[in-house]
Amino acid sequence: MYICLKTMIRLKNIFNSLAIPLVCQLPFFMIYMLWTAKDAMLEFFASGWGEARDVCYAVCICTFRAYIACGLLQWVQKLWFKVWVYVVFFIGMFITLFLHKTFSMNISPTIFTLLAETNSHEISDFWHTFVLSSATWAALRNMLCMCLFALVLEWAHARYLLPCINQKCRMALGVMLVPMLAIGVYGARLYADLFTLQQTDELMEWEDRYPYALNDEATRLLQSAWGIHLAAREVPQVVHTTLQTLSHDKATLTDSDSLNVVLVIGESFIKWHSNLYGYPLLTNPNLTAERDKGNLFVMNRAESPFNTTSKVMRNMLCCNSLADGEAWNKSPYFLSLIKQAGYRVLWWDNQRDMYPGESFSFALNSLLYHPDIVRTAYSQTNAESFDYDGLLLDDFEKNAQFVGNKHFMVFHLVGQHFMPVSRFPQKPEFLRFTPHDVPAHHPWLTPEKRQIVADYDNATLYNDWVIGRLFQRFAHTNTALVYLSDHGEEVYDYRDSFGRVNDVLTPQRFRYQYEIPLFIWLSPTYQKRHPQIVESVRHAINHHFVSDNLCHLMFHLAGVKTKFYRAEKDLIQK
Repeated sequence: MYICLKTMIRLKNIFNSLAIPLVCQLPFFMIYMLWTAKDAMLEFFASGWGEARDVCYAVCICTFRAYIACGLLQWVQKLWFKVWVYVVFFIGMFITLFLHKTFSMNISPTIFTLLAETNSHEISDFWHTFVLSSATWAALRNMLCMCLFALVLEWAHARYLLPCINQKCRMALGVMLVPMLAIGVYGARLYADLFTLQQTDELMEWEDRYPYALNDEATRLLQSAWGIHLAAREVPQVVHTTLQTLSHDKATLTDSDSLNVVLVIGESFIKWHSNLYGYPLLTNPNLTAERDKGNLFVMNRAESPFNTTSKVMRNMLCCNSLADGEAWNKSPYFLSLIKQAGYRVLWWDNQRDMYPGESFSFALNSLLYHPDIVRTAYSQTNAESFDYDGLLLDDFEKNAQFVGNKHFMVFHLVGQHFMPVSRFPQKPEFLRFTPHDVPAHHPWLTPEKRQIVADYDNATLYNDWVIGRLFQRFAHTNTALVYLSDHGEEVYDYRDSFGRVNDVLTPQRFRYQYEIPLFIWLSPTYQKRHPQIVESVRHAINHHFVSDNLCHLMFHLAGVKTKFYRAEKDLIQK
């Protein structure tokens, strides 16, 4: 009995002590939780119990971080330190509000990269354009309202609340804190995982593992700093390798005839939603017409090594081979070799500004738009991105400058990227398919989901129209065009799933997410001048191909001679 009583007293003292930082610094705790946990709670109210686990983690980890801050304030117990903490907190709040209202972005590695690349003239333009804008004043107004609320809380806490919180209340708070802090400590392993990441591609996977992570400025700062550290370690390697290659192993041309080579990189194209691969709906009429004319060759066994754009693109555009254990950042960027050989390289990318604050965009753009890559690989690039890929082609027609007789063009499309309804103009010619046309009859296909499938098929139809414009543009020239998608997707095809869920890699999931469409289009002029290549392409339609070996196919079609070309990796040379 005595031992039990002693244990109860000890527990009571522990719970009381545990509650002291929260009780004494309650206003800061409330402000911090209101600001950092709001997104999680809004997500819960919007999505219901389906998001309950993630919301619980988010609230508990916010509680843990708030408790650490309150403990620090209670330990120092200096007014100047408390004011300093509030100032830092509200500056972070203002920056977040400003970025969100002005650019619809949060603190991210991209923001710090842009700041590092900004010169004094651009800072002046930025100041006059954005800092003095109505969005800035709105952000400032919201921050000042929160400051006023904090002052009122501090006053009410000192005057009324603190004297009313007795020992029983403190013990109750301590008891409530124990499970929340325990879950928060467990959730805080995300920081340990963050600092074990070795590649920028892994940032996106980290965010997927911890969807509740980026709900405060401190975590965003840590994630941004580590992302920049990883990029600073990765990208200079590929840049160094590329510059060394250009200096010591010059790429050359096998002939001097005029030639256009076009590389079109699609996005999230499920090959099984193309009638060229057996889909019941005519989603690719232009591609089908060119196939029937004998100009288009459909490759049947193309695959992507990954199901994320940044990983695919970085391995696709460098000369490494994953099957041989080669890293992308230890091999040269193949477009730099194309340009050195004598081609004018025109790079038109409709995703460069698509998701500027996202980790996958930062991971990819840190390579594609590194100053040395831009200088050595591209002769001209687009200046802006567009809502639709057709507008990207309009921009190309208006601004692309053709100089000389060798042109290598790259179009990186938005394609059928999530959400498909936003990937095509809402015009009658692109609204061909309705929910009633969807050929599948799975039990999970509600009317809303059938509409999403119909939207995807219409986006595929629009993608076909975009590619068809390129066929028309180069129909009477000596041109070879290659189209492939970065990866596939799922739109309720074999299970109740939309997007790319990274669960167990089953044959069905591989079929829809990793198998990709690949087409080679050869203009009539090209076919007359290169009959041997035509035969090679015709015989390659059933060859197995992984997209990280793309450079070898492009070297072959472009007639570029380099030591990095490997015939055994070339789709049409095997």
